[in-house]
Amino acid sequence: MGRVSQVILVETEVPWPIARRELILNAVSCDDIDSDHDGHVVGDEDDDDVSSDKCNDNNRGRQDGGGGGTSRILVRIQSLDCEDNGEDGLEILPAAKGVRIKVDGGFVFEKCPMDHPMAKTSSTGGDTHDDDGGGDDDNNLILLTFTFSVDPKLSILPQSVLNFFLRTAMRQIWGMFLHVAEEVGDGKRPAHSEAIERKREALYDWVEERTNAMLHRSLSK
Repeated sequence: MGRVSQVILVETEVPWPIARRELILNAVSCDDIDSDHDGHVVGDEDDDDVSSDKCNDNNRGRQDGGGGGTSRILVRIQSLDCEDNGEDGLEILPAAKGVRIKVDGGFVFEKCPMDHPMAKTSSTGGDTHDDDGGGDDDNNLILLTFTFSVDPKLSILPQSVLNFFLRTAMRQIWGMFLHVAEEVGDGKRPAHSEAIERKREALYDWVEERTNAMLHRSLSK
């Protein structure tokens, strides 16, 4: 029940003797905000069967797992390779240099439960709580869950070493992403701000509208 889809090519140089790594990443976003959580759409909804089909299984999995019918925005990310050639009209050729890796993961955006541990450490939470256990800022907290698995195609290294490296590296990369996002919000990265404005109508306005709709629906229950 969404419309956002992007394909990104990422190339990374790594120290010798490891060859350069390449990643073709397909990201599809959808949500169940306008659904009654039994699969029925409430009100009008934009048609996008491709995005809906790719995310429906994820939606059902989250609903079956509990959560009291909480509305969510999902972003599914998957790598593409030669076996996906022709999918969605894409021509995917073998990597010109280096090795193409595989990735599978995604993001889940949802209203943060009042009793969630992260709510207590949020920059808008903590001291803003009043006597009834919540404040206005608490009602606008969003919980972001990120799940990510990767096959870096490094069979020369033991699995235990790879697991340690990836867990450490992902923690650092995530911290870097957050740092960049904060600087964009503070106006310190004009190039990023310009890129956001160029994609605002196609992507970021949709994200903001869906996020506000998610919070409004959660608060109206």
